[in-house]
Formats: sequence, structure tokens, C-alpha cells
Amino acid sequence: MELTLRGCRVHYEIAGQGPDVLLLHGWGSSLEAYRRIVAAFSQHYRLISLDFPGFGRSDMPDRPWNMDDYA
Repeated sequence: MELTLRGCRVHYEIAGQGPDVLLLHGWGSSLEAYRRIVAAFSQHYRLISLDFPGFGRSDMPDRPWNMDDYA
């Protein structure tokens, strides 16, 4: 799935059922890092994972983002 955030296409995935858990990858990574976690916990939780702008399948921002932009 995708959404547009500050003019940047952001890729995200949702899997499972239950209480929501947001998975945020580390710098230089992508939501692919959470494949095994999603498989293990999707029976009990609704897992929301995303590719930060500039990573994975999300677009590169039109300018370098700072911490406020990512927040």
C-alpha cells in the first residue's frame, strides 16, 4: 500500500489482527527487515510496517529531511 506524505510516496504494509503495533526500521534499512517478526506475531497483533522516505520502496524526498520531517 502507499500514501503520500509531504509530496513523497511512502510504501507501507499491514498484516494480522489484534492490537496495533507500529514497526519502524533503522537507518539504511526497510520494512523487509521485519518479515520474520510479522510472520511470528501477526496471529496476535495488527502489525503496521513502513519504508521511511528515501528507503525501501518509498520515494526519495525532494530535499534532505531532518528529524522534524520524519517525526
